[in-house]
Amino acid sequence: MADIMMPNLDGLSLLQTLRSDPQTREIPIILLSARAGEEARLEGLAAGADDYLTKPFSARELLVRVEVTLKLAQMRQEATQREQALRLEAETAKAQVESILTSIRDGFYVLDRDWCFTYVNDRFCEMMALSSAEMLGRNIWELFPPAIETEVYGHFHQAIRDRTPNQFENFYPAWERWYEHRIYPSPSSLTIFVAEITERKLAEAKQHETLTLLNAIGDYSIDIIYAKDRAGRLLFINPAISNYFDKSVAELLGQDEFFFIEDHAAAEAIRANDRSIIASGVAAVFEEPVVIDGNVKTFLSTKAPLRDVDGNILGIVGIGHDITDRKLAEVALADRNQELDSFVYTVSHDLKAPLRAISNLSQWIEDDLQGQLPPDNQQQFQLLRTRVKRMELMIDSLLLYARAGRQEARSETFDLAELLSEIIDSLAPPEGFTIDIQPPLPTLTTKRGFLNQVLTNLINNAIKHHTSVTGHLDISAIEHPDYHEFILKDDGPGIAPESQAKVFDIFTTLKVKDNSDSTGIGLAIVKKIVETEQGTIRLESSLGEGTTFYVTWPKSHGQ
Repeated sequence: MADIMMPNLDGLSLLQTLRSDPQTREIPIILLSARAGEEARLEGLAAGADDYLTKPFSARELLVRVEVTLKLAQMRQEATQREQALRLEAETAKAQVESILTSIRDGFYVLDRDWCFTYVNDRFCEMMALSSAEMLGRNIWELFPPAIETEVYGHFHQAIRDRTPNQFENFYPAWERWYEHRIYPSPSSLTIFVAEITERKLAEAKQHETLTLLNAIGDYSIDIIYAKDRAGRLLFINPAISNYFDKSVAELLGQDEFFFIEDHAAAEAIRANDRSIIASGVAAVFEEPVVIDGNVKTFLSTKAPLRDVDGNILGIVGIGHDITDRKLAEVALADRNQELDSFVYTVSHDLKAPLRAISNLSQWIEDDLQGQLPPDNQQQFQLLRTRVKRMELMIDSLLLYARAGRQEARSETFDLAELLSEIIDSLAPPEGFTIDIQPPLPTLTTKRGFLNQVLTNLINNAIKHHTSVTGHLDISAIEHPDYHEFILKDDGPGIAPESQAKVFDIFTTLKVKDNSDSTGIGLAIVKKIVETEQGTIRLESSLGEGTTFYVTWPKSHGQ
């Protein structure tokens, strides 16, 4: 409280001093004066006083005025604090919004009623290859004149006129890019989100071309071509489906397997295969049997994940090829092979029995006539038994050849060096014959029994057909992307060029026929096994310079 008529520093001067100092600016001030009248009171309030009290006044009036002034001051202070808090919240919210608009992947900008930029985010600046300073305050149609000739101009004006949100896509020829616009009008401005969708549009165009091609192929394909979503519903199916199920393409679209496959166990198995493709994201091939009209149909189904432009898996695509005839042929072939095995075994047994009888009988005759047979007759009996033995070997070899590559064999993982060591140990090369194995040798996953038979025959041939008391065989392996190559190089007598094409023929031998150790069927068996396993075998040789065999063996047989 200050009296206006105080000496030295009057009340009005004190009031001005207090109001000019930030630390005392908010202190409530009541001016006291003997001057009455509305003019004096207004003068004091205009100077910044909270109240004006005219003398004389009672103590009660003074207390009431002070209390009211304090309460009003407190209310002003609280109002000021609330205003500051709201202002801070607004500034924080504005900063958050600007942060969000700056960080979003879409471009964002605001135009006023004069089509001038009032706000642009960083992404929009990046898309336009301009800074915010180059755009703010500029008219959009002056800054980008080619846009006037596009549908953007019409959509923007319509949004302002109708005050309705709008969304559209457009191609900007000047930059050869596609954009998606989302427009939100207000009475004073136009807010736009824009995203570049060039890659998506190109992908859609490519997908459209692919679908068109797929339709063209599907219309004439005998295979079932289809696409499904993650729930197994058909997105695409070609007319070939009607060859198996009494449903049209229109009836099947949007349906899953259980709608048209009455064999629900088969439908569930198909669904399980589809799920495995979606889970792994890798293409695979399945044999899928289905009972149709009481008959089993088997389809070889190649399935792959169906992805969107961002690589997300939307479902699967597949081709089903009817292999029912092939499966029936395989069953029939298996039955014939079993019959052949039985026949060959029976023939082998029935042929070898009289041969053994002939051999035994000749030996008994020779024993009974011991000392009475001339040397020529003894030699003839020996030749007879040699040829009987050779005949037995040929029958055994014929049985091996008939079975070569047809036995059930499973793939296993093993070290080639260990396999070669076992083979060499079982063959027991003579003391003068050396075998060198060149490292490195691979670890294989294949049919060990078949490869063992191939390498055993080739190594045994190198040992058996060597003409010197000493000999050498060099074994090495080369790894290729899709197969292994095994190289066996000996220093034996070699093979004449005119004989090289025949060595893989059955019953072909380069030794005299009476040599009981050679039936001419070993290399034929090797060739049959190698080709059954989708490999190759060839040789290089010159007389007197040894022979080199090259065997290729696929890494992933059957795939």
